[in-house]
Amino acid sequence: MQRFSISQLTSLRWSFHQDVNRYCLHGFSSMGVWRQKVEDCDILEVTDYLHEMRMNVSSVHWAGGFTGGCGQSHIDAIQDGVEAIELTGKLNSECLIVHPGCRNGHTSKHARRLFSKALRELVPVAADYGVRLVVELMPCPSAQNWTFMKHWNCALDFLSEFPEQQVGIVLDLYHVGMNSEVFENLHQFSNRVALVQLADRKQDGRAHQKRVVFGDGEVPFESWFQRLNDVGFSGVYEVELHGEGVAAFGYDERLIISRRFIESIGSDWNVNSNSTSTSVIAPRQFKKS
Repeated sequence: MQRFSISQLTSLRWSFHQDVNRYCLHGFSSMGVWRQKVEDCDILEVTDYLHEMRMNVSSVHWAGGFTGGCGQSHIDAIQDGVEAIELTGKLNSECLIVHPGCRNGHTSKHARRLFSKALRELVPVAADYGVRLVVELMPCPSAQNWTFMKHWNCALDFLSEFPEQQVGIVLDLYHVGMNSEVFENLHQFSNRVALVQLADRKQDGRAHQKRVVFGDGEVPFESWFQRLNDVGFSGVYEVELHGEGVAAFGYDERLIISRRFIESIGSDWNVNSNSTSTSVIAPRQFKKS
């Protein structure tokens, strides 16, 4: 289970301490931290408790909104990014997830300049704390409030301005799991992949998709895990289950389903796990867009 983590978004209404306790109970030793939960606590108490429970932090979520569309100015967003980096360092995590921000009425070129300026200020700070800034690929219409980058190629072209050791990407299979172009070209940018987030997805009408529990959606996980193995990905897989598609499942139930899914990965799809389970989720294929 060392390579698998649970994002606190999966159990959004639990407290920080509840998350740590229940994740440990279900066999997880790593978690993705939601900043708001930690900021409600004393940071020394948080770090001591994580150490006591032997819980690692796979990522901190999130910093960004540098185009001014998230209720704060460009300068305020950069300052918030500095604070997020400091928190990530204190939690001994190497990954701070970054969302560029929506277009917010800017031209695409100006939005890109704002994001570039922010990263150029934040990268040296992150280097001092041993933190890698990781931008989440979100090439879908539902993500327009989070990023002005409408295509994965646009994001990768932008990131080429920065060393891969300092600025990486998050591969969220909810967003890109049905994107055959990303799948086929993964070898071209695999060195930038710092984290892979896991959620199944189901199309609900033409323009709407939702996260669903593993096995209820369309993502061809077996193909993705094999592909990630082939390109040498050795990082963490982080489960992120939230939203209307999983609302009927209690938090403990989501953890149980996730654990069973991970066990099937470990035994059948050649991802390192401590499990000997033989349950398999049926193979699926990419759909043509």
